[in-house]
Amino acid sequence: MEEMLNEVTKILKTLQANMERQKKYYDYPFTQSCDHFYKLILLQQKMETWNQCKSLIEKYKKSRMGPIMKRRSEDFESMIELQKRGMPGFITKVTEAGMLEYMKSLEWIIEELERQLYCLSITKSMECFR
Repeated sequence: MEEMLNEVTKILKTLQANMERQKKYYDYPFTQSCDHFYKLILLQQKMETWNQCKSLIEKYKKSRMGPIMKRRSEDFESMIELQKRGMPGFITKVTEAGMLEYMKSLEWIIEELERQLYCLSITKSMECFR
């Protein structure tokens, strides 16, 4: 989902830059008003469509974040202790891979929560200026 959001954001930035360039293009004396404004309207419609697509992806991303993960720190602790008893200072590759995967999923959840907190703080600060 994150990759899709990044792609849509890139497209939106490109469309925004194109639109700004088209707006500046009107300052030149050789432009035809009707054609120029028609192109601007088409760009605006494209941008609105991509914005709707982005908001839809964000909506599904939030709703499909998944169930709350159970805490696995105790499981990993007991696995590590068991493996250390068998051979001191040795942890199997399976345990390492499981721990790394668990840490990555936790980092992803933390990033999502930080983004939500950031968005919430921005909306709160905007309310203060009103």
